[in-house]
Amino acid sequence: GGFDNESIAVAAMVSTFYLWVRALRSDASWPAALLCGVSYSYMVAAWGGYVFVLNMIGIHAAALVLVGRYSARLWRAYSLWWLVGTAGAVFGPARYLVGWQPFQSLEQLGPTAVFAALQLWQLSEVMADRRRLDATETLKLRLRLFGYAAAAAAVAVAVVLPEGFIGPMSARVRSLFIKHTKTGNPLVDSVAEHQATPPMLYWHYFHFTLFVMPLGLGTAFFGKSDAKLFLIVYTIV
Repeated sequence: GGFDNESIAVAAMVSTFYLWVRALRSDASWPAALLCGVSYSYMVAAWGGYVFVLNMIGIHAAALVLVGRYSARLWRAYSLWWLVGTAGAVFGPARYLVGWQPFQSLEQLGPTAVFAALQLWQLSEVMADRRRLDATETLKLRLRLFGYAAAAAAVAVAVVLPEGFIGPMSARVRSLFIKHTKTGNPLVDSVAEHQATPPMLYWHYFHFTLFVMPLGLGTAFFGKSDAKLFLIVYTIV
C-alpha cells in the first residue's frame, strides 16, 4: 500500500475529520462543513475506505445528540457536510463506482438516517420554541414526529421502493464478522480478506507509545467538547 490509493486517502481522511471537528468549534464555524464535504468527496474518489469516514462522522453526530450536546451548530454542520459530500460521491469522479449506494447500501444508510433524524430534531426544537413547550411536552412532540417519520419510511420501503433496491452489506464489511467465501474475483477476495488488526501488530508498530495513548485519551474526558467526544468515539470504533 505504500504507493497505492491509501497513500493519498489517509491525507483525505485526516483532512475530513479535522474539518468536521473544526466546523463544530463554535456557533460561527459551521460553514467549515462545506470544505469538509469537499474533502470527503475527494476521499470517496481516492479509496473505498470512505465508508469508514462516512460512518465515523454519522456515529459522532448521533453520539452528540445522545449525550445532550445537540445544537443548531451541529444541525447546520452535519446537514451541509452530508449534502455536499453525498452530492460529491454520487455525481463526482467516483460516480461510476459509487452509484446510488448512499441510499441503497446497508453500511451507508446509517449516516443518511442520522441526517433525517437531525432534520426532525431541529424541527421539534423550532416547534417547541414557538409553542413555548416544557421538556415533557417537547419529548412527546419528538416522539410523535419520529413515529410519523418511521411509519412513512416503512411504507416507502415496503410499497414505493422496488424490490432489492436496498442491498446487503458488502463483502468488505461482512468479512469482519464471518469468514469470507472465495468468489473467484481477485479484487473482491483481496479486499474481503481484510481482518481486524491483531493486537500484537499494535505493539510491533507503536511499541512503548501504546502506554502513552491511554493518558492522552484520558484528557478527553476533562473539559468536555464536541472534538474531545470525537476522539472518544473514534477510539471505541
